[in-house]
Amino acid sequence: MDGLQFSTCVQPLSPPPPPLTLWKLITLYFLDLLSQVSKIQDYVATLLSANMETIYNRFPLDAWMHIYTEGPKVDINGSTRTGIFCEHFSHYLPLGTDKTTFDDEVEAIKVALIHLNVCPSLSEQFVIFSDSQAAILTIANCY
Repeated sequence: MDGLQFSTCVQPLSPPPPPLTLWKLITLYFLDLLSQVSKIQDYVATLLSANMETIYNRFPLDAWMHIYTEGPKVDINGSTRTGIFCEHFSHYLPLGTDKTTFDDEVEAIKVALIHLNVCPSLSEQFVIFSDSQAAILTIANCY
C-alpha cells in the first residue's frame, strides 16, 4: 500500500439539471379537427382521414417532431403500462394496478417532456398527440 499514490484534486459536483422548463412551453393545444365530421354519421375511414388531414396540415413533419402517447395497456396481472414514441425515442412505463387512463396519459406526456428536456436539440418545435382530452386540458390549465 505504500507504493500507491492518489490524486488529491477535488472537483465540485455538477450542478443539478434545471427543472422541467418545457412544461412552461405548453401554451397551445387543439381539440378539434380541420374538417367537420360526425362520429355518429361518418365511417371510421372518414374519421381517420380527417385526423390525418389535421395532423399533417397543422403540424407538418418537416417542421414539427411528432410524439405519440399510447396507453393504457393492461397485462395478465392487471398492471397497466403506457408508452410514448417518436422517431427519436420510445419508452414504455409500467404504472402498477391502481392507475386510471387519465393517470397513464398524464404520465406519458410528462415522460415525453422529460426526454425533450434532457435532449433539447432534438427539435425546436414538437407536438404531443394524446387521445385524452382531460389530460390535455389538465396540463394546459396547470402551466
